[in-house]
Amino acid sequence: MIEFDQVSMTYQKGAPLALRNVSFTIEDGEFVFIIGHSGSGKSTIVKLLTCEERPLSGTVTVGDYCLNTLKRRWVPYLRRNIGMVFQDFRLISTKTIFENIAFALEIQGFSRKAIDRQVSMVLSTVGLRHRENAFPNELSGGEQQRVAIARAMVNNPAILLADEPTGNLDPVNSETIMALLEEINRSGTTVVVCTHDRELVNRMRKRIIEIDEGYLIRDAQQSVYSEDVTTRLATHAADFDGDVVNIATATAANAAWDDAVTAAVHTSPNETSVTRTQAANAHASEMDVQTSGVNAQTQVASEASDQVSTAGAANDNNGGARFVEEYNQKTEPAQTFIAPTTDTVAEEPDADETDEADIPSDGSTV
Repeated sequence: MIEFDQVSMTYQKGAPLALRNVSFTIEDGEFVFIIGHSGSGKSTIVKLLTCEERPLSGTVTVGDYCLNTLKRRWVPYLRRNIGMVFQDFRLISTKTIFENIAFALEIQGFSRKAIDRQVSMVLSTVGLRHRENAFPNELSGGEQQRVAIARAMVNNPAILLADEPTGNLDPVNSETIMALLEEINRSGTTVVVCTHDRELVNRMRKRIIEIDEGYLIRDAQQSVYSEDVTTRLATHAADFDGDVVNIATATAANAAWDDAVTAAVHTSPNETSVTRTQAANAHASEMDVQTSGVNAQTQVASEASDQVSTAGAANDNNGGARFVEEYNQKTEPAQTFIAPTTDTVAEEPDADETDEADIPSDGSTV
């Protein structure tokens, strides 16, 4: 479990706060987006989770580790439980793909047999076993990011942190990477993705923690990027000709219609038409946003598509129009870090240096 409790953070004395009294909890096995514009505080959260920085006030907890007081000699053991994926891949150009991934285990003292087994397994998971002898410059951007994910997962961490993992990728490769992260999450790994990619977030409908100017302004399940609903509807009303809106086309093209019409029809499932005002108000009530002033009349077309399920009164056995969009997230038990053994891990700190109060309660898990 990850917990931030009233956390504030600044990078130097007298500088503006990078985080301001931020509190949230991420349970084992969750998939969470941390969103916000550049400089909002997303990367600061990552740095706190990996003990690269310490909070000015409040408490950061990862599993049994209180990161405020964790001694430096135990930070590497924390980080073995956290896989990191970066926007710029951070692969070693002089090493092959296999060697890049193996290096993460070599510095921990894993046996050659264990290294070969683990590296081969994660390369198969990301679909790059056939490229294990290639060098990074011989791979596409999407392939390099898959290698970076394999490297992050080779130690079987309980948590995977991805900081703008699709920032340097085209839409096709971005889809591939996110599908891979979802697969990893289904295996039980907690996945936390920091991003400002609006389309990606809106499409996946996961839990969102939104940061703005260091403040946590929203924490919502199966959600999308927030924006004033009235403004969105008024802005996008001109995108479609006439008063009849093709829901299958409009919602696929524009998240404003998707969000607002979904909320409105869920509120009144037997209605075949809603006004833009009704749509805005229904959606606003779900997001606790105040809206007003959108009055144009809109007729909801009954049409089905891969993205949108709708049915008109003439074809619906239950009568009336329905707009149903659901995402069921399957959550498996989270993975746990395997306690260090002589076969797998390098020497632990000397017993006479160990401060019992400095070690997690079980000494092994996150």
